[in-house]
Amino acid sequence: MLINTFLLVLGITIGCHCQEQTPLQKVVKSGDKFNGNLYKELINAQKGNLVYSGLSANLVLSLLTSGAKGDTKNELLLGLNLVQNDEERNNGYKQLSSSLNVNSKDLKVLSANKIYPAKGFPIEESFKNTAVNDYQSEVENLDYQNKEQAAGTINKWVEQKTNNKIQNLINPDKLKPETKLVLANTLYFSGKWARPFDFTRKGMFHVTESQSKEVNFLQGTFEAKYRHCGFYQAKFLELDFQGGNISMTFVLPDNRNGLQKMEDDFEGVSEVHAMKSGNVEISVPKFKQETEIDFVPVFKKMGIQKIFTNGADLSGVSSKQNLKVDAIPQKTFIDVTETGVEAAAATGVHGVPTSLIKPDFIFNAESPFLYYIRERNSGAVLFAGRYVN
Repeated sequence: MLINTFLLVLGITIGCHCQEQTPLQKVVKSGDKFNGNLYKELINAQKGNLVYSGLSANLVLSLLTSGAKGDTKNELLLGLNLVQNDEERNNGYKQLSSSLNVNSKDLKVLSANKIYPAKGFPIEESFKNTAVNDYQSEVENLDYQNKEQAAGTINKWVEQKTNNKIQNLINPDKLKPETKLVLANTLYFSGKWARPFDFTRKGMFHVTESQSKEVNFLQGTFEAKYRHCGFYQAKFLELDFQGGNISMTFVLPDNRNGLQKMEDDFEGVSEVHAMKSGNVEISVPKFKQETEIDFVPVFKKMGIQKIFTNGADLSGVSSKQNLKVDAIPQKTFIDVTETGVEAAAATGVHGVPTSLIKPDFIFNAESPFLYYIRERNSGAVLFAGRYVN
């Protein structure tokens, strides 16, 4: 199960014969660039294990950019690597959002947006229309004078949208009497592996060359997609989920200390790569983790400054009030188990015992690795992270 919540709190080539990209393709490509830049900043600020959703951040900040003007807007477009044309960008995210809503027994991909203006706070009609029509956002007015009640309302919505996995996203103390608008996004995923793992074993995970830790490993030998990349000196393993076009890719350096080379180019590592199919002997840790991120200092390092100052120009959101961004928290949760990225009853699989299958490839994740979950129709990376300890 993978869940993410993202919140914004605001207060008072010439001659190319290539096929033209669609708005959807453009926002996915720009999102890949942003995701790579964001990853590098996050690992500098966040030590140890990490899971986050750059897509969730892009969705809500793209909406905010539609209401920004002048230097404020230029900073957002550049720092977030967004498609510059508002109509094209919003149309692309509208198409992407429609593919992020799958709700079946075995697969759930659910994205939700909501804007919470203060009671009596005037929002520009054009911004509201963009939020509702392009980002499928709901609208609910709140009384920020009662910060406990306002925070409770937002947190309850987040809990409902994330199957109660993300709780207390927003601290009431982050809300102020002068808070005029909150933008929230949730991205929820749960899925069962197309082929569940055979069993779980105890083993040693090598945190460093000199430090090891006993963990539970998911073990199996079955058909999967794989490749070895000489450039990154790493093994790639792609596992499918049932009932949809979602996959999870694990990227394991050949060298136990080789993670940094890949982290320096996360955009390239997370690109769609050609894979082989064959019997793979797989061993990956069973893990559960949650990451909480304050994006304000992260985005400031990425060159986004003005939205956090009194000089912010968000007059496209409201021409009646001066707005600035006060806080950008995100919580993300992942739970990788035998049956999928969700705790569920195992189903029996009839097949050849693993000991009798000669593998074409061995993927033994006993040292730090990266991972990401992709929606293959669009190519968008929904979640990404690293497991190092």
